[in-house]
Amino acid sequence: MADQVIRGTKDFQVPEYFNFADVIDEWAKNEKEGRRQSDHPALWWIDGAGNEVKWSYQDVALNSKKTANVLSTAADIKPGDRVMVILPRIPEYWLIQAACLRTGGVFVIMAINIGPKELQRRILRSKPVCVVACPCDQIDNELLDVVDQITSSGQVDIRSRILVNRMKHEQREGWLSFEDLFHTASADFQSVNSLSSATSNIYHTSGTTGNSKMAEHSQASTGLEVQECDNPVL
Repeated sequence: MADQVIRGTKDFQVPEYFNFADVIDEWAKNEKEGRRQSDHPALWWIDGAGNEVKWSYQDVALNSKKTANVLSTAADIKPGDRVMVILPRIPEYWLIQAACLRTGGVFVIMAINIGPKELQRRILRSKPVCVVACPCDQIDNELLDVVDQITSSGQVDIRSRILVNRMKHEQREGWLSFEDLFHTASADFQSVNSLSSATSNIYHTSGTTGNSKMAEHSQASTGLEVQECDNPVL
């Protein structure tokens, strides 16, 4: 394929500035103008009960801009700020990730089966300014308690905590409702002009032979990963 031929040669150049959210917007534009040849949805999600979400690229672009406004206003996310996400693979997972690309926030992914002690260690290490979580069977109150305890202790400056209530509706003191914020958010958002080398995602290694370590992806490497993997990030 063409990208595999060019990649690794002198003709393969990474631009100085790049924001992967621009790729989403370009596909949305092509779709709106009838220049997208496929009618497959950009995101198609079905849960175990058969509830379904099917979004076009225009939907993803609009919804991720609204989510970016949620992060930039309610959470005051600035480029380089870390947003820890403790979510199952629900539509909001990808919206938060795209919103981080737009705002320049760093998407810090947490496995939902993480234990309280390891979650505490990773929060203290990664120092997120915002935590987004979803009450559900896989994420119990013990994990949310860890976030609250660290916030109260001041060990990490967690400025905002946001609950996504798609799986189970719950109110929790000190936590904002994603749905309420999203409902009133503007769909007008200009993505930041990111350096291609700017960190966009932080993953943690499995920690099978010791404590897990943080591994970073940049705006540019996110684009390359999406092209190469079977299960794209977005």
